[in-house]
Amino acid sequence: MSNFFKQFFSKELYKILSINGVNISVRLLAGFLTSKAMAIFVGIAGMGVLGLVKNFITLLDTFLLLGTKNGIISKLATSKNDEYNKNYVLSLFWLFFGFSVLIALMVLLFYKSINNYFFANQITSIWVFFLLVFSIPFQALSLYFNSILNGLRTYKVVSLIGIFTNVLNLFFSIFLMWKFNVEGAIISLFLSSFLFFIVSAYFFSKPYPFKLFFKSFEFVFNDVKPLLNHSAMTLISTLISVALAYYIRIQIVTRFSMDFAGYYEAILRISSIYMIFIGTLISFYFLPEIAKCETQQQINKIIKQYITTIIPLFCIGMIVLFFTSNSLITLFYSADFLVISPYIKYQIILDIIKAIYVIFGIQFFAFGNVKGFLITEMISFCIQFLLLYFTLPIFGFESVWYSQIISSFVYLLIIICYFKTNPLKIVNNEL
Repeated sequence: MSNFFKQFFSKELYKILSINGVNISVRLLAGFLTSKAMAIFVGIAGMGVLGLVKNFITLLDTFLLLGTKNGIISKLATSKNDEYNKNYVLSLFWLFFGFSVLIALMVLLFYKSINNYFFANQITSIWVFFLLVFSIPFQALSLYFNSILNGLRTYKVVSLIGIFTNVLNLFFSIFLMWKFNVEGAIISLFLSSFLFFIVSAYFFSKPYPFKLFFKSFEFVFNDVKPLLNHSAMTLISTLISVALAYYIRIQIVTRFSMDFAGYYEAILRISSIYMIFIGTLISFYFLPEIAKCETQQQINKIIKQYITTIIPLFCIGMIVLFFTSNSLITLFYSADFLVISPYIKYQIILDIIKAIYVIFGIQFFAFGNVKGFLITEMISFCIQFLLLYFTLPIFGFESVWYSQIISSFVYLLIIICYFKTNPLKIVNNEL
């Protein structure tokens, strides 16, 4: 079996799959056990509340790095100048640390409005909100450490960070949910920032000892500035996607109930577990590889590799999920959650389309193509919003997936046509 996979995948991709195998397995197990604990201690409605909190954390994660994560990975993946890399890394460190402190102060200042508009006043303990504020700089630095290590292509290290963080977070999450129910689950979301920081800081200090950050250095403003291309793309995309996700959840709560919001969150949690496979490969291998390409032919070769190797395996997994969905739902949650079974097939179709279009979409990030990204992304989001708005009163709960499936399929067709008619102007970024 090992020889089969060695022949099926390229040497580098096989190496990454092997290294990340344990990481992905741990994340799958942690996701399963956490979901089971939520079903027992949090309940269906509690999951709906957690979905609102997770939306806000997703928004924060993007803003804390100014939407530059993919840009950092691409830049370091193409740079071979160690001295330049050091100044680049130090410049980004102080930029993100200062910005995260500013964001934390803003959240503290407007905590009542944030609790009302983002959390539907579900955070009732003020000290829990202070925990959120205090965790923000730690989350920013953790994301920064991880982006740098990803850009340096230290796959084994990034995998180890994921393994240790997930194991620690699993135990704390289950304990907090057991003691404090929904509030404990919310606390665990914030606490994970501290755990992520501790583990990632340890591994980050190997190539970049922290004493370096208190020595004089040259702030490479001219090289940090181009990251704004990636920033504009990611921030706009995240703002719209989070706004849509929040709109969907609020519509579900308003038109149906918080229980239905819990059903939706339960399906998304299952989806997020198996989509780890796609997300990890894109961040670790395909984005850095495409960023290094110098011709369109090289890009097409990598896309073909993804479509012919990763997508077939992913589709096989989705077929297995479809035929075993009832058993898996009961295993992951409880018999009370079997009501989500009819909707699993819609999520499977949606995720297959997403898994296909992501390989085309990362070209925007790899080469900083802001114009193309905004055009295609805005068309997709407009279609999804309009479809949801008009179909929700007609088809009910199912329209949440109908709108996403159709808009995602249209987006796939649009970006394929876009890259055929607008070949990328590839610039060699080596230093």
